[in-house]
Amino acid sequence: MYTKMAKKLKHRRETLPTKAVDPVTGKKYDVFVSQKKLFYAASLSVGHLSDAAYNIPQVLQNPTAIFEGLRKDEHGRYSDTFTWRCYCGIPKFGYKGNGKKVPPWPGEVFMVFVNADRVVFNWYWHKCDGENPNLPMGYNNRFKEKLL
Repeated sequence: MYTKMAKKLKHRRETLPTKAVDPVTGKKYDVFVSQKKLFYAASLSVGHLSDAAYNIPQVLQNPTAIFEGLRKDEHGRYSDTFTWRCYCGIPKFGYKGNGKKVPPWPGEVFMVFVNADRVVFNWYWHKCDGENPNLPMGYNNRFKEKLL
């Protein structure tokens, strides 16, 4: 029992919890961003860390679309992770490398990827679809199913 509790506490220390909307029930549930990912984001830029702090929660809680089944990753590689989800949205702000707030990047949508363990494993801005600015370009080939 101690080992189970220790693992739980360790998990809490190493992750930042946030809420996401469940596309099936509409209720909120916990998802987590790993501390390791946050440190990595901070090493890239203050802007990337600001995206994690502000834009991830906004998009997870107020998405314009949710997809399930990642067919291709951001590098165009095919994947078989059909249980993973991608939350898309246009947050109130974008962030420059120095962390300065700017209007959302024109012609882009913010994407947050959540794995089957409810852990955020990636996030970034991506060009939007030419016909629907709330969806990422290539969404038809990239994801298995649109849930929202």
